[in-house]
Amino acid sequence: MACEALLRWYGTNRLCTPQPTEQHWLWNDFALTSAPTHGLETNQLAYVSPLPPQRSGISDYSVSLLPALARHFQIDVVACHPGVTQAPPGARKLLSLEEFRHSPHRYRHVLYHLGNSSNHLDMVALLEEQPGAVVLHDFYLSHGLCSSRAEGKLGISTSQRFYQDHGYRAWLDWECSQRQGDDAAIWAYPCNQTPLRRATGVIVHSREALRLADQCFGPGKAAHWAVIPHLKQPAQPVDRLIQRKGLGFGPDTFVVCSFGFIGRSKLSALLLEAFLSSDLAADPHCALVLAGSVGDDRELDGQLDQQLRRARDQGSLRAEVRITGWIERATYCAYLAATDAAVQLRTKSRGESSGTVLDCLAAGIPLIYNAHGSLAELPEGAGWRLPDACTVLDLRLALQRIRVDSELRQVLSSRARALVAEQHRLDHCAFRYAEAIRMAGDAAVRRKAVVELARQAIQRLPQPNEQHWQEAANSLALMFPPQPSQRQLFLDVSAMAEHDLGSGVQRVVRAIGEQLLLHPPRGWRVEPVRARRDGLGYLYARRFTATLLGLESQPLDDGPLLPRQGDLFLGIDLHHDGVLRQAPYLQLLRAQGVAVYFVVHDLLPCQLPECFPPGAAELHAAWLRVVAAGDGA
Repeated sequence: MACEALLRWYGTNRLCTPQPTEQHWLWNDFALTSAPTHGLETNQLAYVSPLPPQRSGISDYSVSLLPALARHFQIDVVACHPGVTQAPPGARKLLSLEEFRHSPHRYRHVLYHLGNSSNHLDMVALLEEQPGAVVLHDFYLSHGLCSSRAEGKLGISTSQRFYQDHGYRAWLDWECSQRQGDDAAIWAYPCNQTPLRRATGVIVHSREALRLADQCFGPGKAAHWAVIPHLKQPAQPVDRLIQRKGLGFGPDTFVVCSFGFIGRSKLSALLLEAFLSSDLAADPHCALVLAGSVGDDRELDGQLDQQLRRARDQGSLRAEVRITGWIERATYCAYLAATDAAVQLRTKSRGESSGTVLDCLAAGIPLIYNAHGSLAELPEGAGWRLPDACTVLDLRLALQRIRVDSELRQVLSSRARALVAEQHRLDHCAFRYAEAIRMAGDAAVRRKAVVELARQAIQRLPQPNEQHWQEAANSLALMFPPQPSQRQLFLDVSAMAEHDLGSGVQRVVRAIGEQLLLHPPRGWRVEPVRARRDGLGYLYARRFTATLLGLESQPLDDGPLLPRQGDLFLGIDLHHDGVLRQAPYLQLLRAQGVAVYFVVHDLLPCQLPECFPPGAAELHAAWLRVVAAGDGA
């Protein structure tokens, strides 16, 4: 009976209810398919990643990882971008997207490499179809998943994504950004739950990513993620003088480089200002190289150009300053060999680990960096550490000191090489990858086995229908709730959503509800809800809430609740009939680990029954009995 009630009451929670087909049912972000779970080769790995010739740090990373990972798996790489014509070393063969889509169930293990770029949208769409372990190179994915291309690729609007991943406050901030023509909301929210909820396992490169996950989803939600250091092979010996000569530097030129893209989050303008105000700028035997591209940021490009023009006009710049634009891998390696000191700064971290920083350390280049994001995890002495919010003065003094102190440069160089050799060894990282991939694959197989049992049970019914599939999928969604996710604070606004009479109680509901929606408690997602009239649970009151907050985007559908252990239900509205009808459902919520509380606005109907319409005292007393059966008032 309890199981019957569970299947009856537990509704679906989709922004737009999908249309089921004969063999594929998707409810509560959980796929119930007829895919076989047998016949998988335990050592086969489908590897989905950007690959050369795509201009991507993840492409280079995969080229380094694949040969070492091939000692643990038979690897087929999946090309998600045009231009990839052959499998890189370590891979057995190259598959197109369509080839993989037609044979995904041959692979027990699937690994996706995702970064914060719209170039990864095809991989995210593929992950929706075929779950697998995800390497999260950036914790924030908003620049990719909220780009102009994303809606067509993934079938959900940006406003829906902000709400789906982060709630009403994020939706409001996105609409504000739209009106003001800025990208503040993109920088403020990770928008990464679509791939994370389809991941069978998650791999990150730093504890900074775990900290961001705790901050976004609540403490401990990422405890099962695998932290694997960003791999790096020690740099091969090269003839430094030949490389310098090829780049046009003299043998006695002191070369300072900053590697990677040039941008505001790299503090590129601050670096240029510090160099131009330092002793190095007046020395013709010094050079500053910004080895990367400004991209489409014309404002920053103009700012850097203006800084250089001013210094040249004033006659204070005798050193060489280069802004290279995008460079090929061979030229990049030549600059690494030619550099005397590197400056790698960050702000507004997206939870990434810097491959360029590790390139510098592996090459033994004395490094100046600021303690921001994952850079703060570098051990003391690995480089010259500046404060997170470093100033022009901080950087200028560091540049001048490292220029004149050859002994310091030698110490930093030795420590950098030792760090890479000890903590970022390729074989060690590949072994940990293999462990994490196998654990994710085993978890996926166990889940598929449960789904297969449910499918077989339904097919043995005399006349299985759509309701049977829906009930089974809803039950499975209770067993495998979408993760990671925030705890939900359900606000019962049933009476006001049905008809706002403007009473005192409803003015309280509106005022408190608005404040909770605008300032949600950290780690919580505030969701106004309304009672179903048939007494079978509650719906998310999305349309009502969008109107309440003045949200202009197309309103979302009111879907049935998806409660999870640790959530909280607050009956803030006074809705006698609805609460009485929902009493069994509220007890079901408590059985699922949801705390149920009510706001008791007054006891007057029971204390002064003569002042109220006939029957009000009995109705209020019955409501109070439901309140008393909850967790508190």
